[in-house]
Amino acid sequence: MTAASEFTIGDVAAMTGLSTHTVRAWERRHGALVPARNAARQRRYTRAEVEFLLRVKHLTRVAGRSLKVAIEEASGNAPVEQDNSASARALPAPSSGSIWRSVADYLPFLIAILDGRGAIVDANISLIRAMGRTRREVHGMRFVDLIDPHDRAKAARIYRRPLQPHPDWELNVRLPSLTGLYAFDCRPIREGDQWLIACLGRDLSQAGVVV
Repeated sequence: MTAASEFTIGDVAAMTGLSTHTVRAWERRHGALVPARNAARQRRYTRAEVEFLLRVKHLTRVAGRSLKVAIEEASGNAPVEQDNSASARALPAPSSGSIWRSVADYLPFLIAILDGRGAIVDANISLIRAMGRTRREVHGMRFVDLIDPHDRAKAARIYRRPLQPHPDWELNVRLPSLTGLYAFDCRPIREGDQWLIACLGRDLSQAGVVV
């Protein structure tokens, strides 16, 4: 066992949202992983193996892949479906195995990452489900299209230059399975050589606010 094999199966379950039974089943039945074992024969996982499981989880539960295909794709042994639209080519691809998403998917907020033009480059599962689409379909959509038409001019100010924070930016959301007033905390973040905008929406109706 290497020093990098630092996580127990319980740790992995907590980090990925998968049950320990599911992790073991994926290993035994599908050969997803072959974790190292310590002197007591207990499984120990590396950070890369945790991220691999997150990719498989995303591909099966959000992208709709079968488990077999998801494991092959996450391993780099199957081609990933390409979106050749102009908007998709202009945007950075979402990182399906990122740790931030595994945390964001637990949260009850609507979370979107926007590029400088207000297009969605990533989102958490709460927003994906409310939109009734897959994560791949959401990639490249305009943030203002999630907002009630009366609030869209206000929503566009989030990505107007120069970028600046917009805390508690109240906007009426209008989606297929969700309508209501949300307070969005939107802040510019640096990603490599570009600026993105992180937006976290809190449902004000849950705080006793009349919508």
